[in-house]
Amino acid sequence: MKITLVFTQYNFSETFFFLGMFTAFLGVIFAFSQKDIKQILSFHTVSQIGLIMVGFSININIAVLYLINHSFIKTLLFLDAGAIINQYKERRVNRINSVWINSPLLSVLLIIGALALSGIPFTSGFISKATLAHDFYDPTKLAMLIMVNAMTFASMLKILSILPGKRKLQFNISKRKYFSMILTAGIILITGIVFTDTYNGSAPIESYFELKTILKMLGELSLGYIIYKKLAKNELAIMKKIRHFSIAFPDGIILLTFFIFIVLLTFK
Repeated sequence: MKITLVFTQYNFSETFFFLGMFTAFLGVIFAFSQKDIKQILSFHTVSQIGLIMVGFSININIAVLYLINHSFIKTLLFLDAGAIINQYKERRVNRINSVWINSPLLSVLLIIGALALSGIPFTSGFISKATLAHDFYDPTKLAMLIMVNAMTFASMLKILSILPGKRKLQFNISKRKYFSMILTAGIILITGIVFTDTYNGSAPIESYFELKTILKMLGELSLGYIIYKKLAKNELAIMKKIRHFSIAFPDGIILLTFFIFIVLLTFK
């Protein structure tokens, strides 16, 4: 109730957009620079929280929708990552390979999670990103969102690079773990197929398959693929610096103070 009263008295839309987009950019850049599969996913959580903040700049319902969908997607990806790490005893994506030949089912589930986080159609991730972009009429803001989504897809390609190979291993994953991943993946796919958008007048999911939406998605995937091909193997020096960058506790306090100061500046 108190949070709702704050939103009714102060206009936080621009603040949430720029802070959210800054967080999204920062998170996705750090994610792409990583080689540890769990760190890639962890930094993507930071990036997606930024997009949830962007959702708050439009409507709280969009933010909640994004939050719920992201929770299922990230659950599936972390379950997959945990299973892979347990089998290979390794966390770095450049040292893991042949997942597909050892467990096609685990590979399919990983693909579903990666594509959902990238916003591919027929997944709940597409619903989240399409709903978020639906209210962006400013070309600059839309371009910023496209760049974040493209970097997200590039990072997911880094994770999916562990699928090819011919190295045979004996995978030992319990049926209970597989069941939990299949259940989560099912929710992601079912939501992406049967979802009805109540925020925009109960329009069915087909309303998102407009030409501009498809072109936006193809642009994101193409740009993400180019980024991956250019930077994933031929790593820039700045990416190494970003990967080893850390923030001390006093620096964190300074950043938090700066954040509070920026929010206070928006009070009217």
